[in-house]
Amino acid sequence: MSLNQPSPAKRAAGVGRAPRPLPKFSAAERRRSPYLIALAATLICYEQRSGLKKPEFAETIGISESQYRSIRRKASNPSIIQLATIAGKLRIPLFTLLGVDVPGGKKLSGLKMTAHIALVVGRKFQESGLDRIVFVKKIGVSVPQFYIMLDGRSSPMLLVADALATRLGVTLWQLLGVSPIAEKR
Repeated sequence: MSLNQPSPAKRAAGVGRAPRPLPKFSAAERRRSPYLIALAATLICYEQRSGLKKPEFAETIGISESQYRSIRRKASNPSIIQLATIAGKLRIPLFTLLGVDVPGGKKLSGLKMTAHIALVVGRKFQESGLDRIVFVKKIGVSVPQFYIMLDGRSSPMLLVADALATRLGVTLWQLLGVSPIAEKR
C-alpha cells in the first residue's frame, strides 16, 4: 500500500473520498416531506380549532406570522428546538405535532432533545472505533459541528436531524430521546 493511500478500513469508512455532508433540502424535497406535510396539517387544524386569525395563532405558538406562513407552505425546515417550542405551546408531544404515533414516546423539551443528540452521537462515536476525522466524515458533519453536537448545543433542522439519525443507524425518535434505543446483545 502506498503511503498516500488510506488503509482499507479508512476507505470503507469514506476516507479518501469527498465527504458526504448532511443534505440541504430543496424546496421540492421540503414540500414532499411527510414530516413537514403533517406539521402543516396539524398547525392548520389547531389554528382552525382556536378560532384565531393567522397572526394571533402564530403569536400563541411562539413564532412570527411569516414563519408560520412558511411552515404552512412547507417552505421551512424548522429546527428541533423551534418545533419543541411549538409543541410545548400546543401542549402536545413533538411526534404528535409531526403526525407520528410513537407508542410510549416521551414529551421532551428542545433542550432535553439536543442533550440526547449529544448522548447518541457520543455513544455511536465510541462504538464505531473510528478516529474523530473518519467518524465525522462518515456522518457528514464538520469537526466543529461534531463538537457542538457533543456539547449538546446543536439544534439541527428537522430534516437534517432525520438524515443524521439514519446515518447513525437510529430512528429520529431515538436520536431525540423520545423513544429508547434497543441495547445490543
